[in-house]
This record gives sequence, C-alpha cells and structure tokens, in this order.
Amino acid sequence: MKRWLILLAAFPLLASAAAERIVSLGGDVTEVVYALDAQRQLVAKDSTSTWPAAAQSLPDVGYIRQLNAEGILSLRPTLVLASAQAQPSLVLKKVEENKVKVINVPGGYDLPAIEAKIGVIADALGKQSEGNALR
Repeated sequence: MKRWLILLAAFPLLASAAAERIVSLGGDVTEVVYALDAQRQLVAKDSTSTWPAAAQSLPDVGYIRQLNAEGILSLRPTLVLASAQAQPSLVLKKVEENKVKVINVPGGYDLPAIEAKIGVIADALGKQSEGNALR
C-alpha cells in the first residue's frame, strides 16, 4: 500500500517533467498550439501572436523578422515552434546550438498548407489525435 501511495504522489512530478517549455514564433503557430489545447506549455510568443487574446499575456520575444537568440534563450525553452517567416535564420541556428529543439513550421495559407502546419505542430507536441480532429 505504501508503495502505491509513493507512486501516486510521484506521478504528477513525472508528468510535469515531460512537459515542454515552448516558444511560439508566428501568429498562426500560436493559434494552432491553442487549438491543440497545449497553451499551458507556452512560455513565450512573438509580437505577431495576438490571438487568442490569452496569448497576449505571455512574454513577447519580439517581432518575428527581428528575433534575437538571447531573448528566446532567457526563457529557458525546450522547444521553439518557428513559422517559416521567423528571421533571422542565424538566430534559430544559435538557439539550436544551445540544445533547444527548433521545429520549422511550413508556411502558406491555403487548405493543404494549414493542414501541414497542424500536422507538424501536433506531431511535435505529441497531440496527433487532436491534430487529426482539427484537419
């Protein structure tokens, strides 16, 4: 009985240890993170992420085309979801060199492009079933 109580008490710690610390770069990327119900993992967003309104309360790492690595790294992310518009690319490379996983989300606004974005983000967050439901 005592072992079960210890295991049950430790379970929330294990679940939170697996959670990502996500920086979202791109308004479309941020919207998909919210649509996948993964917003609790967001630690920051860029200034183009204005919807949903709740995203505006997150720390802002700056404009998507004028990013700096120090601003992103200061938030200790484990994952950066970067729109195809995220610049400069050298900043994203520097973030990766600091052992932060960077996922490049494809651009475009037609239906196939939107479905591709959802798929890439859902896969990165382990939310494939939620992603399939959105597509």
